[in-house]
Amino acid sequence: GGAAARGGGRGGAGSTMPIEFDYDGLDVDLEELDEIEEFVSEGDVDTDRVFEEEEGETADLERNFERVIVVDNIPKGVPEEKQEKLAAILEKIFSQTGPLEPNGLSLPTNADKVTLGWAFVAYQTVDAAQQVLKAMKDGFAFDKRHTLKVFPFADLRKFSNWPDKYEEPEVPAYEEGVELNSWLLDPALRDQYLLRHSDKTEIYWCEGAVMNAQGTLVYDGARERENGKIWCEMYTAWSPKGSYLATFHRPGIALWGGDQFEKIGRIAHMDVQHILFSPNERFLFTWNGKDDNRDPRALICWDVKTGREMRSFKVTKQPNGEPAEWPIMKWSPDDKYFARQTTNGISVFDTESFKLMEKKPVKAKGVVHFEWSKSDPVIAYWAPEEDKMPARVVLLDPATRTELRSKNLFNVREVKLHWQNSGDFLCAQVLRHSKTGKTTFTNFEIFRMRDANIPNEILEMKDMIEGFAWEPSRERFGIIHGENQHRLCVSFYTMGAIEGGSKIEKIYTIENKQVSDLHWSPAGNMVIMAGKSINGNIEFWDVDEAVQTAEEEHFMCNEVSWDPSGRIVATVVTQPMFGTVPMRYQLENGYNLWSFQGENLRKEQMEHFYQFAWRPRPATTLNAKEIQKVEKNLKTYMARYGKEDEIRRKRLEASANKEKIESLTFFRDLFAIRSAKAAEEQQERIRLGLDIAVDEGEFEVMDELEEHFVSEKVETYFG
Repeated sequence: GGAAARGGGRGGAGSTMPIEFDYDGLDVDLEELDEIEEFVSEGDVDTDRVFEEEEGETADLERNFERVIVVDNIPKGVPEEKQEKLAAILEKIFSQTGPLEPNGLSLPTNADKVTLGWAFVAYQTVDAAQQVLKAMKDGFAFDKRHTLKVFPFADLRKFSNWPDKYEEPEVPAYEEGVELNSWLLDPALRDQYLLRHSDKTEIYWCEGAVMNAQGTLVYDGARERENGKIWCEMYTAWSPKGSYLATFHRPGIALWGGDQFEKIGRIAHMDVQHILFSPNERFLFTWNGKDDNRDPRALICWDVKTGREMRSFKVTKQPNGEPAEWPIMKWSPDDKYFARQTTNGISVFDTESFKLMEKKPVKAKGVVHFEWSKSDPVIAYWAPEEDKMPARVVLLDPATRTELRSKNLFNVREVKLHWQNSGDFLCAQVLRHSKTGKTTFTNFEIFRMRDANIPNEILEMKDMIEGFAWEPSRERFGIIHGENQHRLCVSFYTMGAIEGGSKIEKIYTIENKQVSDLHWSPAGNMVIMAGKSINGNIEFWDVDEAVQTAEEEHFMCNEVSWDPSGRIVATVVTQPMFGTVPMRYQLENGYNLWSFQGENLRKEQMEHFYQFAWRPRPATTLNAKEIQKVEKNLKTYMARYGKEDEIRRKRLEASANKEKIESLTFFRDLFAIRSAKAAEEQQERIRLGLDIAVDEGEFEVMDELEEHFVSEKVETYFG
């Protein structure tokens, strides 16, 4: 009974793990009931609050009926001597959302005093009744033969007035929905980007390098402004494939899409601070920032298309007492699972039932960090040395709970996990120390995921490691290393092949570089080496040719962002939306757009600049042979699209010039009309004696300049 309640609280009838219900064994003992109660109390019957009751509210007749629900499909034909135990089990289940009225559960019977298959449940509050209706909206697996259905008592009135004769319902006219991917059909193959500055949120097309990456406005919230509304109050976020734009508001999240960014849906979650889409955009997590283990709706998972709440969770602080880190949950690449780290385990949930798989976490003793593969439902995690046991890096299949591969490590201080974006390789960056603990070095344990038995190779470095980055969809990677932060080198390596490679080989090393990050182009080959934000040094490198194509500077740059095609890259200086911001950041706010070879195409400075974000694109549908064909005929495509870009540039220039000429002509014509009218009115005023003719030569024009000191602010610069 209680275990069945636990199993059915979240999913539908087909996805639960029901308890066998024995009619002859209805007279269960108290130990079984205690076990049922313990299982239910873990929380699968949601106790999320739906409505808050007003204090002093009058409990009139209608309000009383709102506290009553009807439970259908309970065991039918249960004899009188077994009904007390059945009622006890039902009370255990339905009291999870709130206390029942005294004698609040009623089991109607027929003339033979056997149950009719349904019951009334009366709660002490409307809130509790609403919660159980919400928690069991998809049914509740009571046993293998019975799935409970619940509905409000008020629905009985609707059912009693049901017409005896069937009437054919009116088929509504077809309404075409919003096309979420229409922007991908742009003939010029342009990308879009978003700017969030001051109180404005703007989306632009990025014209090609031939047009100096000129921005063409797509939408800026004009429709909302006309209706007296605010398009975006805080930050924004694109979904992983670019289908949706999420805007943050105090009551929750709004989703937008289509050519004109129409509102697609709303997610009601007060004071949302973070969101996380699933990779295929089916689901969305929202978190209000609370981690005190009190709010049962601190973290909520939603169905993106329907806006339906799928499951909610409390959030706790980290074991060391530090605030919870975002993301709380992490998605598998296929949207089938999501997981979070627990003490000595990883809790994995499936998106069919939204329940903990096998009702318990996957064992991972001492787990410190885990990451999903970018392409397969595989988890990698690491755990430190403990109780004379070595540290471990483990590859895990969460569906079967089997270890696909593990590696024991000794003298470990820290491990960082780096998945290649196609999931072909996993790099475990292991910071190790000598037996005395006085010196450290780094091992790169690289696992070949596409080879049998998942072999791994080791690259050892004595230098300090500043950064590591895989080349997208390729077998190469780059490492920033050196004796200290002032004497750094950048080395590039190859795994030989994605499948069947022999060993790690160094390609070459670039010495004496003041860089801290590597930013690979999504198309591969080109990489940007960027320095710290104060430094602002930016170097563009062609890795194939080992050539630096440009060296530039963007002072105070704190973000480097490639467009999805790898044609244009943005370097950005932004400030936080809230809190005190040093003046020097405000003075440098803005963004630069560069070609992939390092040509500066555009520079924009913006006051109170908070966010720059390229619109993501879905993965290409071309197979390997089709991609090779495109690469082989690249010059032909370049010539074709180059001509189209040039035609577009000339059209844009002609359009801009035409607008300027039209505006200037309009002004001159209007000025001539107004001047003639003013002269005519002056003559009339002179004739009426209201004015006198003036000779402008009788006056001397004098210019005076006055300066006023307003304020002065001195700010210490920490270079």
